[in-house]
Amino acid sequence: MKISPITSSHWQQIERIQHAAYGDDFPESIDVLKSKIAASPQTCFVCLDDQQHVIGYLISHPYHKAQRLNYMKQVP
Repeated sequence: MKISPITSSHWQQIERIQHAAYGDDFPESIDVLKSKIAASPQTCFVCLDDQQHVIGYLISHPYHKAQRLNYMKQVP
């Protein structure tokens, strides 16, 4: 296994993993995932098997408390 930065060649496999994990209930679009990676590419990775297939992914990005408070104000 190998940990590697996410590249454009990984998106189809990431989408497959996301669908297997969440089904149709909680998927995020590829555009949303790409925007998260654009915010912090140095903290987003895939795990590749020996055949270079994506077997897992990690998307981590900064989350600022002020953003959370703004969101909470909108929730009834």
